[in-house]
Parts: sequence; C-alpha cells; structure tokens
Amino acid sequence: MSRMPVYRRNMDDAPRPVAAMARSWNDGDEIPLHIHRRGQLIHAVRGVMRIETADAAWIVPPALALWMPPQYPHSMTMRGHLDMRPVYIAPAECKKLPRHPILAEVGGLMRELILAALEEPLDYEDDTRGGRIAQLILVELGRLQQRKLDVPMPRDERAARVARALLLRPQTDLGLDDWAERAGASRRTLARLFRAETGFSFAE
Repeated sequence: MSRMPVYRRNMDDAPRPVAAMARSWNDGDEIPLHIHRRGQLIHAVRGVMRIETADAAWIVPPALALWMPPQYPHSMTMRGHLDMRPVYIAPAECKKLPRHPILAEVGGLMRELILAALEEPLDYEDDTRGGRIAQLILVELGRLQQRKLDVPMPRDERAARVARALLLRPQTDLGLDDWAERAGASRRTLARLFRAETGFSFAE
C-alpha cells in the first residue's frame, strides 16, 4: 500500500485517541508559539527541527522525537527541507505519559507504526488494523528512552537571542566578542548571563 504524505487538519479534534499526520516544511519555516489540546510526539523522517519552550530548546534530528505534553506552549523552526510525521495523543491517554517535554530516541518499531498509522482512517475502530496500531503506539510511548540533549534557554533577552542563533547555526566562526557586540552587551556580561541562566559557559 502506498505511503503518501497525509496532511490532516485539526488533529486536536480527531475522533480517536491516537492520530498521525504528515506535513512538509521548507528550510527556515517557523511555527510561532502555540499549544495543542492533545499531547504530541513531534518527529520528522527528514530534516531537523529546533523546538523551543519558555525554559529550554531542543535540536531534533530524524533519529529522535520530542514528546510535548498537552497545553504546553512551544515554537518550532525548520532547518533544511523537513518531512514531519507527528502523532497526537488524546488528553486521557497522556495521564500515563511524562508531564514535561522529553527528547527520546525513535526506534524502528515506532517509526514503522507512525507510518502505518498514516495509512489508516482517523475514525478507526478498536478491533481493526488502525485500532491495533494505535494501541501499539501507546505502548511504545510508555517505553520512550529519554535523551538528555535539551539546552536551557537564558531568560535575559540578550543572551536568549544569541542562544537561538547558535541553535540554528551551531557551526559558526563567531566568538564571544562578536556575539556580545550583536547582543548589545559586554563580553563579561554575556558570559556571566550564560553561566548564571543555563549552567553552561558560553564555550560549552
């Protein structure tokens, strides 16, 4: 059976507990701060995402996914062409899942389950292939292995601007003096802000 991308709107209002979607984005596309009524496993089979909340940010390549609980404000920026395959989980099912975002590995089974779910109707019955796929996705969500790759975001806006820029383009020749000038802060102030508000030095 063909696995063509499926763009399904209003996934928060899907009729069943588990709903998968496929959508593509271009390099540099942004999704501004928003929330979902459902929990969301944010995963892409191609491309890299930067996902940011009020107090942390993550770089999410295809080997990983970010679990985002219901009603948790976040924004996203795409790096390169991105083929996203998120899965939306009804609030009742999220009670058994983490209450804070976690970065996790996506194994082969979960990846195939997500792709298989896209082949099924949103209004699947429990005793059908779609229902069984949904049940297995919930089982696998309960077994996610967290990866500690989140980056605390500075609260000071000057340091936060620099942190966002570095997340988008980590391979840069700019040094602390260059970033301090762009941020409108002294070298010492920027270094102090990074250490105080993220726990990391600027070089780290």
